[in-house]
Amino acid sequence: MDVQRKYGILRAIGWFFQALGVIFFVGAVIAGIGLLANSDPVVKAVGGAVLPLGIISSIQIFVVGALTTLMTDVEYNTRANAEVVAQLAREMKDISAELKGFSGDLSGDVRQLSADMRGYASEIKMLAAPIPPPPPPLEPEPESALDQDSSPEAVGG
Repeated sequence: MDVQRKYGILRAIGWFFQALGVIFFVGAVIAGIGLLANSDPVVKAVGGAVLPLGIISSIQIFVVGALTTLMTDVEYNTRANAEVVAQLAREMKDISAELKGFSGDLSGDVRQLSADMRGYASEIKMLAAPIPPPPPPLEPEPESALDQDSSPEAVGG
């Protein structure tokens, strides 16, 4: 963001009035105290008027300068925000153009994905099913009479 400041002269005038307000404030305080310290009652009366009126006038001058500077800052911030919003709009337009490349109907893709997920779920259920217990061991069959006669002792003897 490269927003340049405008109204440089107006800003300088604002700073000038602020400095002038500070100078007048210091001058009014010094003059008022100096006049109040005089022994002449007329001069004391003038000092009593100069002190508050000088302070009020210097504050007014300072405020004029501060408001002038404030107005230039508001103008700058307004232009800076406008540029940020314009940049955001350009980026949104680019994103919108990218999204237009997608098919307008995503419901088929969603249905396919849903079917795939159901298939995976049934496979997971099969894998997670309890393993049936093994069958009981086979019992040995009783020896038959045929097997007894064919033993080596019975044949040889």
